[in-house]
Amino acid sequence: MASPEPASHRSDPSLDGEGAPFLPAVDDESPESLDSDIPFQKHSNHGLIIKLFVIYLAIGMGGPMIQSPLTRIVESIACRNYWNSHDPSQLPGAGQISEGMCKIPEVQREVTTIIGYREFFNAFLTSTFALPYGLLADRYGRKLAIRLASAGFLFNSAFSFAPIWLPSIFPLRTMWFGAVGWVLGGGPVLLFALFWSMIADATADSERDTVILRFGIATVSAGFLANVTSSVLMKFDSRVPLMTGCGLLFVGLLVANLLPETLRKRSPETIIADTSISLTSLVLKIKKTMWSYRFICYNYPVAILLPAFFVTQLAGGSAFLVQYISIRFHRTIADATLLVALQHAFTIPVLFFILPQISERLRANISILQSDLLLARISVMLLALGLFGIGLSSSINTLIPSLLLHAAGAGFVLITRGLITGLASREETARLYTLIEATQSIGEVTASLYITNSLNWGLGRGGLWIGLPWLIVSFLLALIALVLGMLRLSPRSEDVPSGSTH
Repeated sequence: MASPEPASHRSDPSLDGEGAPFLPAVDDESPESLDSDIPFQKHSNHGLIIKLFVIYLAIGMGGPMIQSPLTRIVESIACRNYWNSHDPSQLPGAGQISEGMCKIPEVQREVTTIIGYREFFNAFLTSTFALPYGLLADRYGRKLAIRLASAGFLFNSAFSFAPIWLPSIFPLRTMWFGAVGWVLGGGPVLLFALFWSMIADATADSERDTVILRFGIATVSAGFLANVTSSVLMKFDSRVPLMTGCGLLFVGLLVANLLPETLRKRSPETIIADTSISLTSLVLKIKKTMWSYRFICYNYPVAILLPAFFVTQLAGGSAFLVQYISIRFHRTIADATLLVALQHAFTIPVLFFILPQISERLRANISILQSDLLLARISVMLLALGLFGIGLSSSINTLIPSLLLHAAGAGFVLITRGLITGLASREETARLYTLIEATQSIGEVTASLYITNSLNWGLGRGGLWIGLPWLIVSFLLALIALVLGMLRLSPRSEDVPSGSTH
């Protein structure tokens, strides 16, 4: 899910978004752009933007709505399998097994393994294949890439839901093979990158910041509504929100396949030149691309800020947090989902009201970069304290304030992105965003393995050990806070006046 970034935190809005590294916006001066037969976008295509907005809402609600009911259904099947092999007399004659019977470590370790490795395979394959399919989209168009990604979603859904509907035929681990679908089309990372690229294609420069911010607000709001709706519907039957979420996803994909092509046509000369590239020239291009990232070695602040994007991903997604709350505090998954939804609700005023107001007041007295650095220090400390409280809490009374503390630091990644952008030159921005996206992708893949194994280890010991994954990440975030506290900007950076583009 893409996150919005305040306009003042981007040196070049056209390069922002999840698709920036391999899906350049229309104003990027790539060879394709220079040879285009279609003029640059001067006026926004509002019809296309509205369609993209509807798609984004549908997919933004459908994805989060699926997570919690999927976890509950997996838990129910794993629980039934466990009691069926250990003490069949405990099983009810008909209907869904009681959730209270499923909170034992043996069942939860199986659930963590199924969900965790499913997340790992999904993250690994979608991160691996997003780049080549992104290059394909740049050359042959967005529509072809969207169609391939849609086919991949269908394949993934078939394997993900087969064990749910036919548990007597397909074991739960069949879900893992669904990730193979991302080999065809690149998966969610590529799909959202395409959407961001199409937004950039359809938006005039003067309106781009506003449009991206509105999409960001819609993303956060959709996630909140999805979690609340899922929590309520799960009270009746977990399959209801699961199928509702799937329906929204497929509606979004259907509309996406009806979108017009936004990639501008290239001249025949450019196409012929592209198809005649030799292997030697390709190798030279790769070497040149790798060499172009050497600026990181000479930019000390940028080099020490990059690991922050990796560490923040280690906290994992809401699926792990929901399961942890359910296990640790003996709550139903529906109730745990509602708590996480309330946490997400608090991030909305933080990101779009509180942080902008504080930033505006700070910039009246200090430079933009100094303001970003100060806000980054505060935000990362709030994240660290929040995760420490989440991992250490022994009751709901201490968990809720910890969730709110963590939500208060939700702007850290966005602020750090703005800070690191300001510390690099304009011509390095696209390469820098590529590094950030790659770092976050590696962090997401690592998080799936890390939380799965550390949570299973903690479940075997019980008590406070169950919160070990979040305690370790809180310690790493504290180290990031220490590094930020020691970071001193160069006098040239500090002199950047407020309101300037950096």
